[in-house]
Amino acid sequence: MKKTVILILLAGWTLAAGAADPVIPDLYERQVLPNLDSSWISGITYYLEKGGDSGMLVVELKGQKITYLDVPLALWQEFQQTDSPGSLYGKKVKNKFERVEGDPLWMRYDAAPPETLTGQVTCSFNEECETVVVQALGEARRTVRVAAYAFTRSRIARAMVEARERGVDIQIKMDSQQAEYPLAVRTIEWLRNKGIPVTLITMSGDYAAMHNKFIVIDEQVVLTGSFNFTTTAVTANWENMLRVDSPEIAARFLAYWEVIASN
Repeated sequence: MKKTVILILLAGWTLAAGAADPVIPDLYERQVLPNLDSSWISGITYYLEKGGDSGMLVVELKGQKITYLDVPLALWQEFQQTDSPGSLYGKKVKNKFERVEGDPLWMRYDAAPPETLTGQVTCSFNEECETVVVQALGEARRTVRVAAYAFTRSRIARAMVEARERGVDIQIKMDSQQAEYPLAVRTIEWLRNKGIPVTLITMSGDYAAMHNKFIVIDEQVVLTGSFNFTTTAVTANWENMLRVDSPEIAARFLAYWEVIASN
Protein backbone atom coordinates (compact mmCIF):
# COMPACT_ATOMS: atom_id res chain seq x y z
CA MET A 1 0.00 0.00 0.00
CA LYS A 2 1.14 3.50 -0.76
CA LYS A 3 -0.07 6.83 0.61
CA THR A 4 0.05 10.04 -1.33
CA VAL A 5 -1.83 13.26 -1.90
CA ILE A 6 -3.71 13.45 -5.15
CA LEU A 7 -5.99 15.82 -7.03
CA ILE A 8 -9.24 14.10 -7.93
CA LEU A 9 -11.71 15.30 -10.56
CA LEU A 10 -15.28 14.51 -9.54
CA ALA A 11 -18.73 15.14 -10.94
CA GLY A 12 -21.89 14.89 -8.87
CA TRP A 13 -25.39 13.84 -9.88
CA THR A 14 -28.83 15.25 -9.17
CA LEU A 15 -32.32 14.37 -10.32
CA ALA A 16 -33.02 16.00 -13.64
CA ALA A 17 -35.83 18.53 -13.77
CA GLY A 18 -38.29 17.97 -16.59
CA ALA A 19 -37.17 16.34 -19.80
CA ALA A 20 -33.80 18.04 -20.13
CA ASP A 21 -31.11 16.44 -22.26
CA PRO A 22 -28.04 17.46 -20.19
CA VAL A 23 -25.32 15.86 -22.32
CA ILE A 24 -26.85 16.48 -25.76
CA PRO A 25 -24.81 19.62 -26.60
CA ASP A 26 -21.51 17.89 -25.85
CA LEU A 27 -21.94 14.29 -26.95
CA TYR A 28 -24.95 13.85 -29.22
CA GLU A 29 -26.82 15.46 -32.09
CA ARG A 30 -30.57 15.01 -31.65
CA GLN A 31 -32.66 14.22 -34.73
CA VAL A 32 -36.41 13.60 -34.81
CA LEU A 33 -38.17 11.61 -37.53
CA PRO A 34 -40.66 14.11 -39.02
CA ASN A 35 -44.19 13.43 -40.26
CA LEU A 36 -44.35 10.00 -38.65
CA ASP A 37 -47.41 8.13 -39.89
CA SER A 38 -47.88 5.03 -37.76
CA SER A 39 -50.79 3.60 -35.80
CA TRP A 40 -48.56 2.10 -33.11
CA ILE A 41 -45.35 4.18 -33.06
CA SER A 42 -45.86 7.70 -31.71
CA GLY A 43 -42.29 8.95 -32.06
CA ILE A 44 -38.77 8.05 -33.21
CA THR A 45 -35.73 10.10 -32.15
CA TYR A 46 -32.09 9.44 -32.99
CA TYR A 47 -29.12 10.64 -30.91
CA LEU A 48 -26.04 10.54 -33.12
CA GLU A 49 -22.75 10.45 -31.27
CA LYS A 50 -20.78 13.47 -32.47
CA GLY A 51 -17.87 12.38 -34.60
CA GLY A 52 -19.20 8.82 -34.74
CA ASP A 53 -21.27 6.61 -37.02
CA SER A 54 -23.73 5.21 -34.46
CA GLY A 55 -26.06 6.42 -31.76
CA MET A 56 -29.19 5.74 -29.73
CA LEU A 57 -32.63 5.24 -31.25
CA VAL A 58 -35.52 6.15 -28.91
CA VAL A 59 -38.83 4.66 -30.01
CA GLU A 60 -42.13 5.63 -28.38
CA LEU A 61 -44.73 2.87 -28.50
CA LYS A 62 -48.10 4.07 -27.19
CA GLY A 63 -46.54 6.06 -24.37
CA GLN A 64 -43.73 3.59 -23.62
CA LYS A 65 -40.18 4.55 -24.56
CA ILE A 66 -37.52 2.04 -25.57
CA THR A 67 -33.94 3.16 -26.16
CA TYR A 68 -31.85 1.02 -28.52
CA LEU A 69 -28.08 1.35 -28.18
CA ASP A 70 -25.33 1.49 -30.81
CA VAL A 71 -27.72 1.83 -33.75
CA PRO A 72 -25.74 2.60 -36.97
CA LEU A 73 -26.21 5.95 -38.65
CA ALA A 74 -26.90 4.10 -41.90
CA LEU A 75 -29.97 2.50 -40.33
CA TRP A 76 -31.23 5.89 -39.15
CA GLN A 77 -30.83 7.15 -42.71
CA GLU A 78 -33.06 4.29 -43.83
CA PHE A 79 -35.73 5.51 -41.39
CA GLN A 80 -35.47 8.98 -42.93
CA GLN A 81 -36.09 7.56 -46.41
CA THR A 82 -38.70 4.86 -45.79
CA ASP A 83 -42.46 5.19 -46.17
CA SER A 84 -43.00 2.38 -43.63
CA PRO A 85 -41.05 3.17 -40.41
CA GLY A 86 -43.10 0.65 -38.45
CA SER A 87 -42.17 -2.17 -40.78
CA LEU A 88 -38.50 -1.14 -40.77
CA TYR A 89 -38.52 -1.01 -36.97
CA GLY A 90 -39.94 -4.52 -36.75
CA LYS A 91 -37.48 -5.97 -39.26
CA LYS A 92 -34.22 -4.23 -38.37
CA VAL A 93 -34.45 -2.79 -34.84
CA LYS A 94 -36.80 -4.73 -32.57
CA ASN A 95 -34.90 -7.53 -30.80
CA LYS A 96 -31.77 -6.68 -32.84
CA PHE A 97 -29.97 -4.27 -30.47
CA GLU A 98 -29.26 -3.96 -26.79
CA ARG A 99 -32.04 -1.87 -25.31
CA VAL A 100 -33.08 0.08 -22.23
CA GLU A 101 -36.67 0.55 -21.11
CA GLY A 102 -37.54 4.24 -20.92
CA ASP A 103 -35.15 7.14 -21.30
CA PRO A 104 -31.38 6.59 -20.92
CA LEU A 105 -30.04 7.25 -17.43
CA TRP A 106 -28.41 10.56 -18.43
CA MET A 107 -31.80 11.96 -19.48
CA ARG A 108 -33.16 11.53 -15.95
CA TYR A 109 -30.14 12.67 -13.96
CA ASP A 110 -28.05 15.81 -14.37
CA ALA A 111 -24.33 15.61 -13.71
CA ALA A 112 -23.03 18.49 -11.64
CA PRO A 113 -19.94 20.24 -13.04
CA PRO A 114 -16.70 18.37 -12.35
CA GLU A 115 -14.68 19.71 -9.45
CA THR A 116 -11.02 19.12 -8.61
CA LEU A 117 -10.55 18.20 -4.94
CA THR A 118 -7.54 17.20 -2.85
CA GLY A 119 -7.29 14.29 -0.43
CA GLN A 120 -4.86 11.81 1.09
CA VAL A 121 -5.02 8.57 -0.85
CA THR A 122 -3.99 5.04 0.05
CA CYS A 123 -3.43 2.84 -3.01
CA SER A 124 -3.98 -0.91 -2.74
CA PHE A 125 -4.03 -3.81 -5.18
CA ASN A 126 -5.32 -7.40 -5.38
CA GLU A 127 -5.62 -9.07 -1.95
CA GLU A 128 -4.50 -5.87 -0.16
CA CYS A 129 -7.82 -4.28 -1.16
CA GLU A 130 -9.73 -6.38 1.36
CA THR A 131 -7.32 -5.38 4.14
CA VAL A 132 -7.98 -1.71 3.40
CA VAL A 133 -11.76 -2.27 3.42
CA VAL A 134 -11.83 -4.27 6.66
CA GLN A 135 -9.51 -1.84 8.44
CA ALA A 136 -11.62 1.15 7.39
CA LEU A 137 -14.83 -0.55 8.51
CA GLY A 138 -13.16 -1.28 11.85
CA GLU A 139 -12.56 2.46 12.27
CA ALA A 140 -16.19 3.42 11.48
CA ARG A 141 -17.98 5.23 14.30
CA ARG A 142 -21.13 6.84 12.86
CA THR A 143 -22.19 5.96 9.31
CA VAL A 144 -21.35 3.62 6.46
CA ARG A 145 -22.93 3.82 3.00
CA VAL A 146 -22.17 1.04 0.51
CA ALA A 147 -22.73 0.75 -3.24
CA ALA A 148 -21.88 -2.82 -4.24
CA TYR A 149 -22.10 -4.51 -7.61
CA ALA A 150 -21.33 -7.94 -6.13
CA PHE A 151 -21.17 -8.87 -2.43
CA THR A 152 -20.45 -12.39 -1.21
CA ARG A 153 -17.29 -11.99 0.89
CA SER A 154 -17.96 -13.12 4.47
CA ARG A 155 -14.97 -11.31 5.98
CA ILE A 156 -16.22 -7.93 4.73
CA ALA A 157 -19.79 -8.74 5.74
CA ARG A 158 -18.56 -9.66 9.21
CA ALA A 159 -16.71 -6.36 9.51
CA MET A 160 -19.95 -4.56 8.66
CA VAL A 161 -21.92 -6.54 11.23
CA GLU A 162 -19.31 -5.75 13.88
CA ALA A 163 -19.60 -2.07 13.02
CA ARG A 164 -23.39 -2.31 13.26
CA GLU A 165 -23.04 -3.86 16.71
CA ARG A 166 -20.97 -0.81 17.73
CA GLY A 167 -23.93 1.36 16.80
CA VAL A 168 -22.81 2.40 13.31
CA ASP A 169 -25.64 3.21 10.87
CA ILE A 170 -24.96 1.03 7.81
CA GLN A 171 -26.97 1.00 4.58
CA ILE A 172 -26.20 -0.96 1.42
CA LYS A 173 -27.34 -0.65 -2.20
CA MET A 174 -26.54 -3.62 -4.44
CA ASP A 175 -27.16 -4.72 -8.02
CA SER A 176 -30.24 -6.95 -8.10
CA GLN A 177 -28.94 -9.40 -10.71
CA GLN A 178 -25.77 -10.10 -8.74
CA ALA A 179 -27.94 -10.57 -5.65
CA GLU A 180 -29.53 -13.67 -7.21
CA TYR A 181 -26.43 -15.84 -6.82
CA PRO A 182 -26.82 -18.36 -3.94
CA LEU A 183 -23.90 -17.07 -1.89
CA ALA A 184 -25.09 -13.49 -2.37
CA VAL A 185 -28.58 -14.51 -1.23
CA ARG A 186 -27.13 -15.96 1.98
CA THR A 187 -24.91 -12.92 2.56
CA ILE A 188 -27.79 -10.48 2.09
CA GLU A 189 -30.09 -12.50 4.35
CA TRP A 190 -27.45 -12.57 7.09
CA LEU A 191 -26.81 -8.82 6.84
CA ARG A 192 -30.53 -8.07 7.00
CA ASN A 193 -30.98 -10.36 9.99
CA LYS A 194 -28.23 -8.39 11.72
CA GLY A 195 -30.09 -5.12 11.18
CA ILE A 196 -28.32 -3.88 8.05
CA PRO A 197 -30.75 -2.85 5.29
CA VAL A 198 -29.84 -3.96 1.77
CA THR A 199 -31.65 -2.25 -1.11
CA LEU A 200 -31.52 -4.09 -4.43
CA ILE A 201 -31.16 -1.86 -7.48
CA THR A 202 -32.82 -3.09 -10.67
CA MET A 203 -31.84 -1.59 -14.01
CA SER A 204 -34.06 -1.76 -17.08
CA GLY A 205 -31.48 -2.52 -19.79
CA ASP A 206 -30.66 -6.04 -20.89
CA TYR A 207 -27.05 -5.58 -19.74
CA ALA A 208 -27.41 -2.52 -17.51
CA ALA A 209 -26.23 -2.74 -13.92
CA MET A 210 -25.70 -0.86 -10.71
CA HIS A 211 -21.97 -1.21 -11.32
CA ASN A 212 -20.55 0.95 -8.53
CA LYS A 213 -18.10 -0.36 -5.97
CA PHE A 214 -17.59 2.19 -3.21
CA ILE A 215 -18.03 2.75 0.52
CA VAL A 216 -18.34 6.07 2.36
CA ILE A 217 -17.43 6.01 6.06
CA ASP A 218 -18.25 8.68 8.65
CA GLU A 219 -18.66 11.32 5.90
CA GLN A 220 -14.86 11.42 5.77
CA VAL A 221 -13.42 8.33 4.06
CA VAL A 222 -14.18 6.95 0.58
CA LEU A 223 -13.16 3.48 -0.58
CA THR A 224 -13.49 3.05 -4.34
CA GLY A 225 -12.00 1.08 -7.21
CA SER A 226 -12.50 -2.03 -9.30
CA PHE A 227 -12.64 -4.28 -6.23
CA ASN A 228 -15.87 -6.23 -5.75
CA PHE A 229 -16.66 -7.59 -2.30
CA THR A 230 -16.17 -11.22 -3.35
CA THR A 231 -13.73 -14.05 -2.77
CA THR A 232 -12.94 -14.11 -6.50
CA ALA A 233 -11.82 -10.48 -6.29
CA VAL A 234 -9.56 -11.30 -3.32
CA THR A 235 -8.01 -14.49 -4.65
CA ALA A 236 -8.20 -14.56 -8.44
CA ASN A 237 -8.57 -11.11 -10.02
CA TRP A 238 -6.37 -8.14 -10.86
CA GLU A 239 -8.01 -5.47 -8.68
CA ASN A 240 -7.44 -2.01 -7.25
CA MET A 241 -8.85 0.04 -4.39
CA LEU A 242 -8.26 3.62 -3.26
CA ARG A 243 -8.89 4.91 0.24
CA VAL A 244 -9.47 8.66 0.02
CA ASP A 245 -9.48 10.71 3.24
CA SER A 246 -11.41 13.89 2.43
CA PRO A 247 -14.76 15.18 3.74
CA GLU A 248 -15.26 17.14 0.51
CA ILE A 249 -14.84 14.06 -1.67
CA ALA A 250 -16.93 11.97 0.73
CA ALA A 251 -19.74 14.53 0.42
CA ARG A 252 -19.75 14.13 -3.39
CA PHE A 253 -19.95 10.35 -3.13
CA LEU A 254 -22.70 10.54 -0.50
CA ALA A 255 -24.79 12.82 -2.70
CA TYR A 256 -24.33 10.37 -5.57
CA TRP A 257 -25.20 7.38 -3.33
CA GLU A 258 -28.48 9.05 -2.35
CA VAL A 259 -29.50 9.36 -6.02
CA ILE A 260 -28.87 5.70 -6.93
CA ALA A 261 -32.21 4.01 -7.48
CA SER A 262 -33.92 1.38 -9.59
CA ASN A 263 -35.15 2.52 -12.97
